[in-house]
Amino acid sequence: MGWLALDEGDSDLSRFLAHVVAALRATDSRLGVEALALMDADRGFSADEVLVSMVNHLDTTADPTVLAFDDYHVIDASAVHDAVAFLLDNLP
Repeated sequence: MGWLALDEGDSDLSRFLAHVVAALRATDSRLGVEALALMDADRGFSADEVLVSMVNHLDTTADPTVLAFDDYHVIDASAVHDAVAFLLDNLP
């Protein structure tokens, strides 16, 4: 189980995605390798690319994955809400 304790700073989409990938990697170190590479690329990254990469990688795992968001109510950025909605709508 991945656990992500959120604060107001996590309303920044880049920071939020980095923390989501780190929380997923805590459940399985193979998860999120490509997403991390996309976020570390010098060219910048597209949130859609990172999210698709995470969903595709989750689809290859045999075990169920649980990710808990603690204090999600502090998030006020629509981009973060859209990213969470994308994950929920597209999870395997």
